[in-house]
Amino acid sequence: MKQFTSVNDVEDINQLIQDALKLKSQPYVDLDLGKNKTLGLVFLNPSLRTRLSTQKAAINLGMTVMVMNMDKDGWALETRDGVVMNGSTVEHIREAAAVMGH
Repeated sequence: MKQFTSVNDVEDINQLIQDALKLKSQPYVDLDLGKNKTLGLVFLNPSLRTRLSTQKAAINLGMTVMVMNMDKDGWALETRDGVVMNGSTVEHIREAAAVMGH
């Protein structure tokens, strides 16, 4: 399972709990899982607990983390689809995300 949005998506809840307990007791057991991978985080609003917990989880998996706090580190990004970006307008969030993904 790569993604789930509900506990109903989990085939074996007991195994999921055991995996979580293992990670809690040995947070660096899967350090190589994120080797040579980067997690890009773009925050449009301040979110200290979410940012820190996500960064820590990525570090525990051996990832490099890039964080962009739009309220402090950037400028307004366009988020609407179909907007033509030209010369004097801000960048589209899709373009910024694509750069983080390369």
